[in-house]
Amino acid sequence: MIQTPHQYTIQVSYDQYDARWDQFVASCNGGHHEQTSLWGQVKSYYGWEPIRIIVSRDGVIYGGVQILKHRLKWLGNIGYVTRGPLAVSEDPELLRVIVAEMDNAAKHARLKYLAVVPTYTGHHFVPLLENLNFIPKPDFLPPSSVMRATLVLDLAEDLDKLMGRMRRETRRDLRRGLSSDLVFREGGESDIGTFRRLMWALCERRGCAPSPPQKDFFHTLWKVFHAHGHLKLFLVEFAKTRTPVSAVIAFPFGDTVRAWKAGWSGEYKELSPNALMHWEVIKWSKQNGYRYYDFVSLDLESSNKLLRGETVQPDKTNGMFFFKVGFGGQAIVLPEQYFQFYNQLIHLLFRFGGRQILASKWGTQIINKIYHSEGSSGAG
Repeated sequence: MIQTPHQYTIQVSYDQYDARWDQFVASCNGGHHEQTSLWGQVKSYYGWEPIRIIVSRDGVIYGGVQILKHRLKWLGNIGYVTRGPLAVSEDPELLRVIVAEMDNAAKHARLKYLAVVPTYTGHHFVPLLENLNFIPKPDFLPPSSVMRATLVLDLAEDLDKLMGRMRRETRRDLRRGLSSDLVFREGGESDIGTFRRLMWALCERRGCAPSPPQKDFFHTLWKVFHAHGHLKLFLVEFAKTRTPVSAVIAFPFGDTVRAWKAGWSGEYKELSPNALMHWEVIKWSKQNGYRYYDFVSLDLESSNKLLRGETVQPDKTNGMFFFKVGFGGQAIVLPEQYFQFYNQLIHLLFRFGGRQILASKWGTQIINKIYHSEGSSGAG
């Protein structure tokens, strides 16, 4: 324990499970399951170690951050902060203490590299990160392909009003699914293999690599999160043959249900199984007392146009954007991601010309090594 001049107590924890911290994250504005000790526990199966900095006063947590650390044989220790730091308010001194202690912990852990992916409401941390020489992270630095925008639906209104706010085409598709032979059900651990198969099929059609890539990742996730009520698996099946068609893994956490990963066989498109899936999970979320439904991931360029009031034209690259916004809800552009190399020479090199070096053939080989390690260890 460390006492700061401003009466905050700083605790650095390496515990695998911390119920008190997880309760704080769930209650905090912007709290996300990837800041929980449970997420750190999942990642520990794949070579990551949690470092948790907890800032409290009189026994009450006011803020903090969880860093995930991983050692690369050829580089040393690297770290990620995913959807953090967190604070109960925007009090400048509290924010300064949290970010300063995060930076101190990274140096104490001898991190060579630290990436910070702020939470949805984490814009107020950005100036403090910049003051500590963090700079915006290009996508080719890990963690890769982190979402930059999302769509959140407020569930305060009744179901009829929620349906009324949908686009006409979305309501039509949903009614087609509701009147079909498709059925919705909640799944269990025995359905994880089915989910994985449907997700792999969807990724193959999209031409992208499945993430996370580990075959046992969803079993590990289930083992850690489900017992605490923070993980659900939902499926849509064709009733006559009980054939699984569509599936979603969702995180009910805090006041939000996040539709984290999805899968679809590609069959029964004419019955709109995915529209039915999201609507039924929205209903489940509302019935179980959650305030928001997060569709998780929205095209950034289209989201910016939408928020500026510009017309977004449908094309072959933004079909998922139009599918999601058809449900209504609010598009949210997330804060910039930041990073720092703790070797000052490398940091200055990157800031003044290093982008070109890392974008070169030699630099690409280095980044590919990081990605290889990232994939094999379950980072993301």
